[in-house]
Amino acid sequence: LKRKLSPWCKEVKKTLIDRDMSVTELCGEVGMCRNYVTTTINGRMYAPALAEKISKASPNAVCVLFSNYPYTIHTIQNRLPAILWDATGSQDMGTAMAKTLYGQNAPAGRLNMTWYNSDDDLPDIDDYDIVRHRRIYRYFDKEVLYPFGYGLTYTEFAYSNLSVQMADPCHIEISFDVKNIGECVSDEVVQIYASAPKSRVPKPRRQLLAFERLYDILPQETRHVTKRVNARFCETYDNMEERHD
Repeated sequence: LKRKLSPWCKEVKKTLIDRDMSVTELCGEVGMCRNYVTTTINGRMYAPALAEKISKASPNAVCVLFSNYPYTIHTIQNRLPAILWDATGSQDMGTAMAKTLYGQNAPAGRLNMTWYNSDDDLPDIDDYDIVRHRRIYRYFDKEVLYPFGYGLTYTEFAYSNLSVQMADPCHIEISFDVKNIGECVSDEVVQIYASAPKSRVPKPRRQLLAFERLYDILPQETRHVTKRVNARFCETYDNMEERHD
C-alpha cells in the first residue's frame, strides 16, 4: 500500500500547494462500466490514507465523491471539512459539479440510500427479509454514518407552524412553513415521514410519505408548504387478521 500510495501523495501535495487548489476527488468506483458484485462497503483501500495526507497538506481540502453506492468513509469525514457527493452517469457531470463548487447552483440533493457504519451492520447479501433483519431505513435501528434522506445546502432552513389534519376520510393534509435563515439563495427538499411506534403489527420505524423540492428560496424568505397524502400509505397488511391496519 505504501509503495503504491507515495506517487499519489507527492502529486496531490504538489498540486494543492503550488496551485493553491483545495478540491480533490478521493473516491469513485472501479469498473462502473461493467457488471460486478462487491461484498463490502469499505470502498477503495487507499482512500483513508490519502485523505489523511491531503488534510495535512491542505486543511481546507474538500472531498468530491462520485459513487452510486454507499461507503464507510469515516476517515474522510473526520479529516476533511466537507464532502460533496454525486451519483455518476449524467451527461455533463463534471460541469455540474464545478458549478456547484463555485456556488453557481445550490446543492440540495438527498441520499436515496442509508450509509451504514460497517459491514457488520448488514446481513447476508442474499437475504432480503428486511423486517426480520431490520434492513433499509424503514427498519434499521442502529446508528448510521448518514441516514436515508440526508443532505445539506449552502444555507440553513428553519421549519415552523406544523399542522396535520384529515382533509377527508382518505387523505392527510400536512402543512408547515420553511424559512431560509442563512445568507444564500438555495433550494430545499422538504420530506414528510410517518411512524407508528405503538402498532400491534410490525411497522416501519419511519416511512417516507412525500417530498418536494422548493426552488430558489431567498435569504429570510418563508415558503408555506401544503402536502396531501393518501392515508393508505400509512397502512400495513395484517396477515393474522387478513386486513390492513
